[in-house]
Amino acid sequence: PQISVAHAIAELKLVRALDEQQNLTYLGRILARLPLDPHVGLALLLGHWLFGLGDAMATVCAAMSFDEPFQFAESAGFLPWKIQEKYKGTHKNSDQFVLGLVHQEYARVMDTGGEAAAKRFCAQEGLHPAIMRQAYNAAEQLRALLQSDALGGLAMGSLEDEEGTAEKA
Repeated sequence: PQISVAHAIAELKLVRALDEQQNLTYLGRILARLPLDPHVGLALLLGHWLFGLGDAMATVCAAMSFDEPFQFAESAGFLPWKIQEKYKGTHKNSDQFVLGLVHQEYARVMDTGGEAAAKRFCAQEGLHPAIMRQAYNAAEQLRALLQSDALGGLAMGSLEDEEGTAEKA
């Protein structure tokens, strides 16, 4: 357990969630509000705040937070060739990028055709429907968080400390 705690502290310092005295930083307080691994949460926030890619990052970060939806018996743990070919477009993309595209397509099908259409999509593409639905719901939750005052107010520089008094960033 002591090694695990030391590793966790090192990881939180790496993403600047803890300072050198192991105090929670402003960024750490924001990351603590996200239902994500701190590294994935940092990617979400940077993508949203610096590049305006909150919607896409919500999809990718949600997808990264669950098991891959591909039928491993058929793919031996690799991205299935038919998925790579269908979603690669004109360029070869990383597996994570292709995974994001698959989840975006699932969301489009779910939003336009409903649950039955989403299940058919999963069957046609060889995807695990429960994992796809979990990631879809998580992405919706992350989008709502990014649009809420819960994170927006924190990003603008005022946080309340444990005693309820405001601090300036």
